[in-house]
Amino acid sequence: MNLAQKVAYNTGVQLFARLLVLGLGLLSLRLTATYLGVQEFGQLSIVIALTGLAATIGDLGVTTTLAREIAKTPAEATRLGGYLLRFRIGSSIAVAAVVAALLPFLPYQGSTKIAVGIALVGMVFTILGTFPAAFFQANLRLEYAAATDVLTRILGVAAIGIVRGFGLGLYALVLILAASNAIVCGVSFAFSRGFWSPNVNGSWSGGRKLIADAVAVGVVSIIGLVHFRGDAILLSLLKPARDVGIYAIAYRYIDQSFMLPGLFMATMFPVITRALHSNVRAAEQAINRTFQVLLLGAVLVVIGLFALATPLVHLVAGSSFDASVEPLRILSFSLVFIFVGPVFYNVLIALNRQRQLIVVGVASVVLNVGLNLILIPRYSYNGAAISTVVSECFSLLGCFVVARRHYDFRLDLGFIVRVAAAAGCACGVMASLDRSSAWAAFAGGEAVFVAAAYLFRAVTSAELRLVVRGTSASPGA
Repeated sequence: MNLAQKVAYNTGVQLFARLLVLGLGLLSLRLTATYLGVQEFGQLSIVIALTGLAATIGDLGVTTTLAREIAKTPAEATRLGGYLLRFRIGSSIAVAAVVAALLPFLPYQGSTKIAVGIALVGMVFTILGTFPAAFFQANLRLEYAAATDVLTRILGVAAIGIVRGFGLGLYALVLILAASNAIVCGVSFAFSRGFWSPNVNGSWSGGRKLIADAVAVGVVSIIGLVHFRGDAILLSLLKPARDVGIYAIAYRYIDQSFMLPGLFMATMFPVITRALHSNVRAAEQAINRTFQVLLLGAVLVVIGLFALATPLVHLVAGSSFDASVEPLRILSFSLVFIFVGPVFYNVLIALNRQRQLIVVGVASVVLNVGLNLILIPRYSYNGAAISTVVSECFSLLGCFVVARRHYDFRLDLGFIVRVAAAAGCACGVMASLDRSSAWAAFAGGEAVFVAAAYLFRAVTSAELRLVVRGTSASPGA
């Protein structure tokens, strides 16, 4: 295959795998939530939130840095891998030890602390298991990464199936999931043997520059994760496990929705990058086209999540989690900012202005934590949801302002007004139909939004040609 075919193949494989992972994840969520109930599912959510944050800290940017270096010097893959695998092993064990040392001081129930302690073993294997992904990425063999993702979900479904079948409870579920992580880690390293010879050779001094680069990348990733996951951690510290479980069900749909703008931006990023460095008018058009498509997509998804919040919660957790409906509806509005924010984020990346992103990220985290500390004690999971919406809006505005400071582009404000008008029409229809049927409200809201967007010229044939064919007509013509 040539390069273009490899890119297309890897994109297709990733899309298929993500859809499969999504389906398996929702099945696993349904089986877990209905078996454990609100209280124990809340405890499991605390376990997942803590170990997920710790796993990102333990990665410290190693995977991204290693993929970059291998792409630059493929012949050095084995040597580079040896340097950073030593660091990865040390960082994973160190993070697990720190979390274990902090456990006695955290305000959780004893059973939750035991479950976290068991999960830390699996977390070490999770951190190690992502290491070979750098070799798959650098060699455009992402089918291996996709296979390990799917295997993780299959083993997760099998784990909850075993636990439900034998009535084993929370501890057994966490233990079996830890064993599953070990299996996936072994499979991942087995897949990678075609690209390097696994080793831990090399001195710490020899890999010092690589480690420093990795830590810098890791800081950005940690800031992003704290922004997205900090609310769940703070909720677990300030409220009972039951509240964490309710919020976890609501947030799962937001979490899964991140895939949609990511896939589109992966396609548009090189287009925007080339335009930014060659043609001001072309760059402005590319930015506007991308913004417009993502804004329209965001509104469509928000309408769906808001209207179908109750059946969606029942789908994955049953009626015992009805309290998750309200935070899901609140969180759905954050998707407008989550969808369009990457446009300006990627403009800054294309302009090599990553440092400004760190400033915006830190400011967003500070705002998010501050709002959570104010709102969670009073409004619990609804307060956490509100904090997420506000901080995501702030992050979007911050990226937009900084991007405009470094590149003079203008958004089509008229388009935003037209989309807002169409969304207002959809809201009116949804409100009138909501009492009769959630599905009627969903269908009516989506249909009216699409029709109104077309009537208000937020969606036109010319604009669709701009997105699909990349013609030179101006947006909205």
